[in-house]
Amino acid sequence: MQSGRPGQKQADSPLDKTSAAHGKSLSSQENPRIRDTAAHQRRRIPKARRRKKGKKGEQAVSNFQQLKLDGQVEAKPKSKRDDNLDEHSDGKRSQPAAEQRSGWTKSRTKEERDVHKGRQRARRRKAERPEQKQLCIPRPVLLYIVSLSRPRAIFLDRDGTLIQEKEYLHRPEEVAILPGAGAALRRLRKAGFRLFIVSNQSGVGRGWFTLDDVAKVNARLAADLARDGARFDKIYIAPEAPDQPSRGRKPSPQFLLDAREEFGLRLEESFLVGDKMMDLECGWNAGVRKSILVRTGYGREVEKSGDPRLAAALIVDDLPAAAAWILLNCSGGL
Repeated sequence: MQSGRPGQKQADSPLDKTSAAHGKSLSSQENPRIRDTAAHQRRRIPKARRRKKGKKGEQAVSNFQQLKLDGQVEAKPKSKRDDNLDEHSDGKRSQPAAEQRSGWTKSRTKEERDVHKGRQRARRRKAERPEQKQLCIPRPVLLYIVSLSRPRAIFLDRDGTLIQEKEYLHRPEEVAILPGAGAALRRLRKAGFRLFIVSNQSGVGRGWFTLDDVAKVNARLAADLARDGARFDKIYIAPEAPDQPSRGRKPSPQFLLDAREEFGLRLEESFLVGDKMMDLECGWNAGVRKSILVRTGYGREVEKSGDPRLAAALIVDDLPAAAAWILLNCSGGL
């Protein structure tokens, strides 16, 4: 039975017009109201039950929706917090909950209460403490500061620099220390320099004496200089002859590089003192700050040779003069 005036056709609803235009009824995918309801129901599904990919996951979601719509899925039970909330208290706890909370506080032991109060005091002190700014040091500056903590060194030739030059010295009783050498080494040692001897002893390779003879001469030299307060960190000896393969024979810088690795030296702030051109070349090859030629031993002959490479070296009279120049020109040396 149609309502309205007789002879007047009832107006079609928008839903009927859309259905008539397409010749079919609207499904849940085409009706926006049905689609919004389905989306709302999907939002209420727990995230643990959602699966974005896979047909099995989609089927599980649709089955859960149907069970929820049919009323076969039980509602989520209320939590203890919901039980403690009074129905007309606007989110405030009811009196039993407050009593239960105060009772739980009183049931603590004295040790637990003391620990809790101590933590509260620590939090208050931390909140009242002014914020401390961390000191940020640029990396280049930090590397420079670290490099300053590494020691510097003085590398010395033996014959003609520390003791008088004698051809192939191998007898300890023939050791004669040059004047002022002990006091100069003591000043360098006191200024923070490490002391090393780097010497070529080709007489061993030629078969004229042995390494034991070299060790005895070095022991006599170290004992005599120790009376003046000078002490060597290490003595490097190259026993090979000039025509024999050698790892550390000067002008090779290998002994200086070994000392850098063993003692953590700064070669760029170290010095080499000798009386021959091979001594100066050894220092240049290692990258020391300055190679110093002394006029003792063969030094005067090397100076008179007029070698153009001497322009890069410092020429002084003896070891005390070299020590005085080093201490004068090194920051923090004195």
